[in-house]
Amino acid sequence: MSTPTAPAPGLGFSMLFPPGWREFRTDVESERELTELATRGARDAGRADVALAIRQHIHRMFEGLRRRRALGVHLPVVTMDDSVLPASLTVVPVRFAPGGLARAVADRAGDAAVEEVDATGARWYRWYDRADQLEGQDAAASVTLHYVIPRPDDAGALHLLYAYTVLAEDRGEEPDRSLETLGHGIIGTFEWGRPA
Repeated sequence: MSTPTAPAPGLGFSMLFPPGWREFRTDVESERELTELATRGARDAGRADVALAIRQHIHRMFEGLRRRRALGVHLPVVTMDDSVLPASLTVVPVRFAPGGLARAVADRAGDAAVEEVDATGARWYRWYDRADQLEGQDAAASVTLHYVIPRPDDAGALHLLYAYTVLAEDRGEEPDRSLETLGHGIIGTFEWGRPA
């Protein structure tokens, strides 16, 4: 599925996602829609406590997205076996002064080692960050794969954040790289396009 989006007036972009992924904008209606979708199973099972925890988590996530002025988040809402992958891809515009892209990337990456990636003649920037806990829980950790992709007209860039969850029992072993590979695969389909 190709999802066209507009990061700034006059220039759109697209990426291909596996079946079952959907884009949610950062508005209140999209938050409501995702909350309804995500809490349905808990409500059907009579687990109001679980539904409330999910609702609160989604609200915190959308508040964070709005604070960062994200364009939206792409999530797998259903997979072939009716389970959901613990992954997401967030799109955030990056603004910087002329010639200031490297500084903007360094500011976002902090202490992380940044790689420059040649993507069809354009220079993209990539780094990882890891958290050993997920929202204060020891049961899971998160890994975020960051890409900053400059616009072809040098009028800004997009910061793509592909985050996925790793269960605690898998942290000490050789990690399953399938979710990471999926993230690189989705981002590898990124293309700037016509005005949206």
